[in-house]
Amino acid sequence: MELSKVKYGKEIGRNLKKIGLKLAKNQKLLKLLVNTGKDPLNEKVYPEEIDGLTLLNKNIKFIPLLTADE
Repeated sequence: MELSKVKYGKEIGRNLKKIGLKLAKNQKLLKLLVNTGKDPLNEKVYPEEIDGLTLLNKNIKFIPLLTADE
């Protein structure tokens, strides 16, 4: 059995945090996740900014899949 080269998942956790923050700042993505109408990106219909941090672990979830090689 080969041991993992990532010590206790520290590197993976940092990288997932960076990815999550990038996704939480992307307003187009957030509007597509929240607004379910026919035109979710229309500024006239949905003018408000969406707080992406509120969608983490609700609409945006991270499930790391690791193999023995990682």
